[in-house]
Amino acid sequence: MIPRVLRSGSALRVSATLYLQDYGWLSQNRLVYNSKSMVREMTASDQLFPPEESIFLKYASFLAESRLLDIGVGGGRTTRHLLSRCRSYQAIDYAPAMIKACKAKFASRPEVFKVADARDLSRERVAGYDFVMFSWNGLDYVNHHDRLRVLREIHRVLRPGGLFFFSTHSLHAFPFPEAEVQARNKHVDLDLLERRGWAQLIGYNAALLTYYIYPAVQKKQIENSGYEIVEVLDMKGVDFSFDKPTTDYMIHFLCRRNQ
Repeated sequence: MIPRVLRSGSALRVSATLYLQDYGWLSQNRLVYNSKSMVREMTASDQLFPPEESIFLKYASFLAESRLLDIGVGGGRTTRHLLSRCRSYQAIDYAPAMIKACKAKFASRPEVFKVADARDLSRERVAGYDFVMFSWNGLDYVNHHDRLRVLREIHRVLRPGGLFFFSTHSLHAFPFPEAEVQARNKHVDLDLLERRGWAQLIGYNAALLTYYIYPAVQKKQIENSGYEIVEVLDMKGVDFSFDKPTTDYMIHFLCRRNQ
């Protein structure tokens, strides 16, 4: 059973307390990403973030020779920028409504889109990709256990020396400056947050439960999953400083799979 989602205008809302106690992340977040309003929003977006522009330009020659897997493609925001820039392109999303929208949006190339869950990439060939990306914080919409599982699955399908590019919500953006948003997070155990360096928060979209993590903790998480850090960028596309971290809500990591 999935918790009832209530509409208020175009906004999706859910009881966070009920959700946290009785339901898994994946069911609720997938429900939101399958909604008509979210599909409309995401298919209307084509613009890259500055860190993405920087990485795609800097690694253009690497991309040109790459078999690329675009995880959590959503409405195809990144597809327009990557489809013709890599040797082969495969895009997946766990939301069937998003894949349907992508096939309509890129009607000449529907074969590059398919429904798949990043927690289980067993249908993908071992070391079958040179470049894997999980953009727009898509990794943050599964729970902690599944997050580590996703990192292992990506490691399995990425060839040794291949690149993994993703973004994640930074815990340096918490507490939220807006009182209304901060009030949604009374469930958060602040002592536990500080001890483990990540938390399950309800951010600016009240319908989604989102994983936030300190970038320094994310670095260790990545390294413990079999990758080395290549670059870490803030929202301006500038090198992120671990000594003097910004309060940007999103940080981009480029990683290399260890041999």
